[in-house]
Amino acid sequence: MIKVNIISGFLGSGKTTFIKRLIKAYKGEKIAILENEFGEIGIDGDIIRGDGYEVVELASGCICCSMKLDFEDAIVRIASDMKPERIIIEPTGIGLLSEIKGILSKPKFDGILTLQGAATIVDAVDFEEQLEVFGEFFTDQIAHADAVVLSKVQQSDIATARKCAQKIKEFNLSAPVVEDDWDCLSENDARLIAEGRFGRVFGKMFQVFPQESASHCDCGHEAHDETGGCSCSMHGGDSKRDGRLSTDGFASISIFPTAPCCETELTRKLEIMKAGGLGEVVRGKGLISSGSGMIEFSYVNGRYEMLGRRYQCSPETARLCIIGRGLDEEKIRNLFK
Repeated sequence: MIKVNIISGFLGSGKTTFIKRLIKAYKGEKIAILENEFGEIGIDGDIIRGDGYEVVELASGCICCSMKLDFEDAIVRIASDMKPERIIIEPTGIGLLSEIKGILSKPKFDGILTLQGAATIVDAVDFEEQLEVFGEFFTDQIAHADAVVLSKVQQSDIATARKCAQKIKEFNLSAPVVEDDWDCLSENDARLIAEGRFGRVFGKMFQVFPQESASHCDCGHEAHDETGGCSCSMHGGDSKRDGRLSTDGFASISIFPTAPCCETELTRKLEIMKAGGLGEVVRGKGLISSGSGMIEFSYVNGRYEMLGRRYQCSPETARLCIIGRGLDEEKIRNLFK
């Protein structure tokens, strides 16, 4: 059977970075990577594909909501056409892990797939804010994980990381919480995390013993419709409005810049976005033409970085995606045109 690993996590938590490390641990295996992008265009797929791996992209929606059937069909096609030994799934950051695991447990996949484990990446810097603002669908990704990995701990401190770990345990008592700096995690560590075996092999995680866990239903979120399906406030269905993709307040704006942009100019644009006035920008990512190559950038809640890698491809492939709520589409498009 085909082994399946899910790498979940909220927008900008570091899922793609973790996957790039994970696939090195499976060197020698035939791997297919299924990327689900909330926006109309894919960015992460090209980043991983640039390292020589097979990537299947499902864009313009969430595989736990409007794209359930597309997701199921993609899994079937990958299994029959590509015949990989392993499928690594990266859901969109605003997806429900409980729903995705439920889809993979359908009888139609019996004898075809075996879900080894689901790991959730949690941003240690933005944890408290994301927990407060995004509530139940953020905690769903934690509640249904076999392991939780804190990212960006090097930008935080020990006390903050341990506070995050303690809070995470309120939603999931059984999953190990890995708080190591990622520079200290080996490829084998990544493999054990993805397979849900990290803490069982050797305890390199933060151990906490809360008195009781937070109350929540078995599926990790409280709202259900008469069919038993998810009807929580953050997943009322996807729709397109005025060229934007929206899921109950979240919108994704896809832009194809036509003019080259150097790092200095890109920094200026990101600083403008950081200053506000464009809406609540939660996530931004893209490949921007500098004239001599492509610059990859990542923006999360006012923090951004140029990842340093240069992609030698045509300027016509330049594109970026901005995700947030209450976005001023006109201003954002004018900024990055």
